[in-house]
Amino acid sequence: MDKSKISRVINKLIIKSKSYKREGILVLTAIIVAASVLTIKTYNQQQAVETIAFQNTLESKLLRFHVRGNSDKFEDQSLKLAIRDKILAYLSPKMKKCKTINQSKRVITKNIKTIKKIAYTEVKNWNKDYTVDVYIGKSQFPTKRYGDLVFPAGKYDALQVVLGKGKGQNWWCVMFPPLCLTDVVAGSVPYDSKKKIKDVIGSKYYVIIDQGNKKKHKAKVVGRFKTIEIFESAKKRVCKWINGD
Repeated sequence: MDKSKISRVINKLIIKSKSYKREGILVLTAIIVAASVLTIKTYNQQQAVETIAFQNTLESKLLRFHVRGNSDKFEDQSLKLAIRDKILAYLSPKMKKCKTINQSKRVITKNIKTIKKIAYTEVKNWNKDYTVDVYIGKSQFPTKRYGDLVFPAGKYDALQVVLGKGKGQNWWCVMFPPLCLTDVVAGSVPYDSKKKIKDVIGSKYYVIIDQGNKKKHKAKVVGRFKTIEIFESAKKRVCKWINGD
């Protein structure tokens, strides 16, 4: 075989080799992309499960207290706060020994008529003639901030007091664990009060609602960039394979 034929054979082999390598790259890329998509899907499913568990924990362990004013007029809003103070002064001593949400609900249910009487008496003392509705049960609430704690939207157990038309601003607090008498200082809930929440819902979920917790922000960043990290890793593996590293 002369040199020209040998050269042609070698060139054909080189071309085929490059073709095989290109096909190999495409196959490997497809495998990596498929694996990445599967990883992302699995991660998102895990996130969904965690979110549901988090939501269920908060909804099953926290009891809220809401008072809605008749209107947003100054006098109606002032009356709303006066009724809030009267009810808290009555209920707080009775709920001090409550260790669970169910114990707290039993105390409120037992005293529901007295709570309504307290509210109605205050309405009359202010020379108002509108109705008072008091009840306890599950209700849907939007996301609410209490100092530096943020409670996500959900269906929570709540003691609700609705004054008159109930079209005024809503005042709220967490009644169990007891945060209603907690003063928020410089936008932050005091440590002792935070600890009560943490003890009830657990450390794992507490860091999610505590906006002042550095770990919470770190977890948020990890979740936000997880998808990018997966594809960046896949891209690096393909580049190394092409370069023969």
